Amino acid sequence: EQRRQWREVLARHHYLGAPGLVGAHLKYLVYSAGGDLLAAMGWQSAVERLDCRDRLVGVDGQPALRTQFLAHAVNHVRFLILPWVKVRHLASAVLAESLEYLQRDWQRHYGAPVWLAESFVDRTRFSGACYRAANWVALGWTRGYAKQQGQFIYHGQPKEIYVYVIEKRIRQLLKQDPAQPLLTRGF
Repeated sequence: EQRRQWREVLARHHYLGAPGLVGAHLKYLVYSAGGDLLAAMGWQSAVERLDCRDRLVGVDGQPALRTQFLAHAVNHVRFLILPWVKVRHLASAVLAESLEYLQRDWQRHYGAPVWLAESFVDRTRFSGACYRAANWVALGWTRGYAKQQGQFIYHGQPKEIYVYVIEKRIRQLLKQDPAQPLLTRGF
């Protein structure tokens, strides 16, 4: 019932509709303390290649390291606050709190801790303010392609890339080198 409701809510109210999530993914419905549905969100495995993220993590040009990293990265593929819900700062609060649930649930379902979360924001529609308020960092822009049926199709709408680094030691863990820099905001 909840899967059906998640799909219906996104199909009806999200500008991109309800995605067909494949591979590792988690779907959430967010309720108020009084039981009212406020939001829906979905997470899935991170995109395979993302230049600015791969440079940040230190896996650009290193396919084996990228594969190892991708087991610990997730993409915030859908985020919807229902149109009639008008609560100041709700989006950033839900986004920040969802990371705690994501870390716990991803580990439980897929056996891997989450080190980094990513999301793409269409700046022609949204400002990205809720991500910035939840301490995500704008990292760069996509090139305007989307993967459809195993191919990359140019749609011409670059999206702003936001990341939230959960595990600051990503580079140290991947390269097994304690001298690698921590991925802190300053880095």
